[in-house]
Amino acid sequence: MRPETCIRVSEWSSVPVEGRLTVEQREGIEAAARVWQTANGLSASPLSFSGANGDRLGSRQYVGVVEVAGVAVEIYPKLDREIIGDREITSEELAGTAMRNLLWMMEVSGSEDISPTDAAHLEEQSMSFYDVFAYLLAKNLRDELATGVPHAYQTQRDTIPAVRGRIDILQQVTRQWNRLDRIACIWDEFTPDTPLNRLFRCACQMLHGRVGNPAAARLLADCLVYLDSVSPVDAGTALREVRYLRWDRFSRRLKTSFDMAVRLLAGSGYDTGSGQAETFVFLIDMNKLFEDYVAVALEAAFQTEIRTQEGIGNLFRKPSCLSQRPDYLWVSGGQRWIGDAKYKHLAAGQEHALRFEESLPDDDDDDTPVGTSATRVLSTNDVRQVTTYAELLRIGHESPPSDVAILYPFVGSGRFEGATGEAWNGSRFHLIPVRVAGCQEAIDVLPSDVCAADGAGPSYSPNQSLTTNCAALLSSRE
Repeated sequence: MRPETCIRVSEWSSVPVEGRLTVEQREGIEAAARVWQTANGLSASPLSFSGANGDRLGSRQYVGVVEVAGVAVEIYPKLDREIIGDREITSEELAGTAMRNLLWMMEVSGSEDISPTDAAHLEEQSMSFYDVFAYLLAKNLRDELATGVPHAYQTQRDTIPAVRGRIDILQQVTRQWNRLDRIACIWDEFTPDTPLNRLFRCACQMLHGRVGNPAAARLLADCLVYLDSVSPVDAGTALREVRYLRWDRFSRRLKTSFDMAVRLLAGSGYDTGSGQAETFVFLIDMNKLFEDYVAVALEAAFQTEIRTQEGIGNLFRKPSCLSQRPDYLWVSGGQRWIGDAKYKHLAAGQEHALRFEESLPDDDDDDTPVGTSATRVLSTNDVRQVTTYAELLRIGHESPPSDVAILYPFVGSGRFEGATGEAWNGSRFHLIPVRVAGCQEAIDVLPSDVCAADGAGPSYSPNQSLTTNCAALLSSRE
């Protein structure tokens, strides 16, 4: 069942919880968050309490659910301009918008295999994190189970009236020596009751009582129908049984669903060791999700291979250490590019994308300045980082300075365009806004002179709208 108390906060914010959480609930939330932190090798907990009496709950860049002892803390991403200024999410409409945009980013980034048509059914009704998690698991799983529920030969042991397989001599002469009507036997049976299917059934059952979206609930119900002949087990047993699972050609098609089910069950109280039997933790790192999303958008925009996290050199020659790995490397029009994704709302609170000019006249009123100068919000460390990448690449390849770009999320409704300047090392420095809302162009079209440094022509048409909807983005990856 869904918890009675729900606290909705946005990422990187803190809200008062005095009178809303008991001491036991606070301790349970802290314990579950610490266990999740340890399991994922993080330096800081995704949730923490502060204040003299621990009466403020603070979040970081992880979004999702932490559920303990009848209370759920839902952490929402700042993917809507109205949420950026909010700490606690009280509007169902805002929560729904954030969830739709989160699902959109996960579609595009390829985190899960979701088609836009399928996701549209989910968005027709309000949805929570549980609905999204259920949909991510059940959509692929139902399609694969419809193709065929995986079976495997499992060794069975039982006392039966007639011989089946071979007689278990030890059991027969010790425990069944005086039973002439029962025979202890061992045999192999081709059955769907396998550790893999038990894992799926456990994950579907865990979510079934929490979902509220009809589309997600139907998908879970369909999966449970296919798995009806599979024995129910608890989360701890399900995870232990698949610890040394061997994959074959028939079952490998379920690997995506398997990974999702393991992540879901690993966050339950049965396996976290938090001491709370009713614990559920499932969190998504928004920094990583944004990086994956931008990689797909860049590939669609430049129509070229985008290499991610590739080493380009070290900050020390002797000893050779401190390897540098930019988020993205690609070549367009013969020019090398270096990109770095920054999940920071640099243009928060304004309608227009960043520009380098101090004051920009509006199209309708030349006396009205619009936008914020990029130099006021850019971090010196971020600029130093990408230009250092460019210098390492220039030295390593003995080539002209690479173009460098910082890509940042944009949720405004005004002017949507990139900005270009010149860095200290001669690199052209680009600020590229990236939309994080569904069914809109994801990256602004850059000027043609930016894309064709050697006269070879741009690798994409500078006047063509890019990635106008999720289908276009996904098809560009094929």
